[in-house]
Amino acid sequence: MSAQHGTSSTDTAADSWLTPTAASIAGFTLAVLSMLNDGSWVLALDTFVSRDGSGSFHDTVIAVGVVQGLLAIAALVLAKRGLASPDATARNVGGATAILGVLGVGFAFLSIASGLLAAM
Repeated sequence: MSAQHGTSSTDTAADSWLTPTAASIAGFTLAVLSMLNDGSWVLALDTFVSRDGSGSFHDTVIAVGVVQGLLAIAALVLAKRGLASPDATARNVGGATAILGVLGVGFAFLSIASGLLAAM
């Protein structure tokens, strides 16, 4: 099969529908969300973890850490696209996203570790 004109077979889904600046902004949003522990996503996650009455606080802390980590990793994936762009705005927002994404991964690690220590 041949590739379409102007695209390569290594393009990801984000490459085809987000500009580098939009990818950087989306990643920045995910990075900020990964560090907000009092958002509505935490309430939804807490409700899901304790849905059958057996969930405890450390289960919720671990689950929040996992979701924080996933959001931060998604932010870093989107930041990579902005950092590789020739556009200065995309590079600047991508750099800020990378910093927040790394912090988000660090906070996620701390959340998971504290939940595991509380479970002992």
